[in-house]
Amino acid sequence: MNLSEFAFKIIFIFIPGLIAFNIIRSLTFHKEFKTPDILIGSLTYGFICYVIYYFIFILILNQIPLIPERQFYLVEALINSQAQLNFQEIAITTFLAIPTGIIMAALVNYKLIYKIANKLKISYKLDDLGVWNKAFESPFNDWIIVRDHKSDLMYRGWIEAFSDGLDSKEILLRDVEVYRNSDAELLYPIPGLYISFSGDDNIKIEFQSWDYTENMNNNDQGGS
Repeated sequence: MNLSEFAFKIIFIFIPGLIAFNIIRSLTFHKEFKTPDILIGSLTYGFICYVIYYFIFILILNQIPLIPERQFYLVEALINSQAQLNFQEIAITTFLAIPTGIIMAALVNYKLIYKIANKLKISYKLDDLGVWNKAFESPFNDWIIVRDHKSDLMYRGWIEAFSDGLDSKEILLRDVEVYRNSDAELLYPIPGLYISFSGDDNIKIEFQSWDYTENMNNNDQGGS
C-alpha cells in the first residue's frame, strides 16, 4: 500500500472524528484552532467514536444471540495493507459522532472536567477562556459598573450580552447611566451602550449584584 492509499484510508476512517470535532468547534467558545489542533482533535475524537462503537456493537450487542455477530475492522484496516475498508462500520461510527460531539461540547460548556478536578483538589485551573467567562457567566450577574479610567468615564447598567473574551472584550449594557468617574457626576442616561476594549485598556468592572461570601462574614466577626 503506497502513501496515497494509506492517506485515503486514514481520511475515510477518521471522518467521524472530523464531524465530532466540527460539532464541538461550532457549539463551544474556544481559541483559534491551528492546523495541528484540527488534525490531533479529529484523530482523538475519531478514536473516541470508534471506542464507543466497539463498546456498543462488539462488547454488548455481540452477546445477544438474536443479533448477527459483528467484527471490528479498524485495527486491521490500519495495519494490513490488503484489508478493505468496512463502510458499514464507518457509517455507524459517523452517526455516533453526532451525539459524541454534542456530549463533548456540553462537557466543555459546563466545564465539568474542571469542576470535577476542582472538587477533587486535583487542580484549581479554570478553562482556557479564564476568569472573563467565569465572571460573566455567573447566575448572579445583573447590574455592573464599568470604569474607564483613561477616559474618566463610568458606566452603570445591566448586562444584555457579552463576548467570549478571546480577542477584544465586548459588553452590551442596557438602561445605562454615564458618569464622570473622577467625581461621580451624572452626564447623561442612554438606553443601550456597547463597550469594546482589550487587555491593554485601563478598564475596571464592578459586579454590584453579587452577594458577599461567607468569608466576608467570618472576617467581620473576627474583627469585631
